[in-house]
Amino acid sequence: IFLILREGRANKAEQREGRGNETMHRIVLSRLQGAGKLRRRLQPVRVTSPWSKLAGTFHVPTDDLQRPTGIALGSNLGDRLAHLVQGRDLLFSLHEGAAPAACSRVYQTEPVDCPPGSAPFLNAVVEIRTSLNPDRLLRQLIRLESELGRSATRGRNTPRPLDLDILYSGELVTDTPTLVLPHPRMAARRFVLQPLADVRPDFILPGDSRPVTQLLAALPAAPRAEVFRAAW
Repeated sequence: IFLILREGRANKAEQREGRGNETMHRIVLSRLQGAGKLRRRLQPVRVTSPWSKLAGTFHVPTDDLQRPTGIALGSNLGDRLAHLVQGRDLLFSLHEGAAPAACSRVYQTEPVDCPPGSAPFLNAVVEIRTSLNPDRLLRQLIRLESELGRSATRGRNTPRPLDLDILYSGELVTDTPTLVLPHPRMAARRFVLQPLADVRPDFILPGDSRPVTQLLAALPAAPRAEVFRAAW
């Protein structure tokens, strides 16, 4: 492991004010594996201090900070597939893992608990690794939904261009007015479990003992989920 540390210098006026010049620290970690070198992705972590040698941004390995986070995507209004692609691309841009993000096939599903006459949905699941806390991630997802025309005052289960729901975030269990994890209804929803089985068939939700494939097998045959697009 090699450590490279680069420090900035604060001028005297800044030192008197106790602020110090913003100092950049960078940690470069390398592992020798065979004849090659394995690099770990670095995550900027902001640290403030009145002493210039400590203030600044540290870049630290994110392996322990990143959580596998599953997000369900759904659309039954407008260009459904295009909306899913926009949602997928946003999620991919938030992915921090060294391995690629995981993405299911697109399924067409019958609307569940929606107003009469609602169009069929397209559904998918994406799993990313992220150090974003779920509340911050949720705000980004809500913003994208709004940009695509989803009203903040929409009725329950009304047609929408894009629906983005966080299903799980590692082993995190939380229950707040804005977010419950794992998603409380996902184990009863084929339009969630069917694409999730493409991505994480053996995944066991926190608080449960059955993998996704068993949860899926326990569901009734209807409503159905049919493959709409394998590669997208």
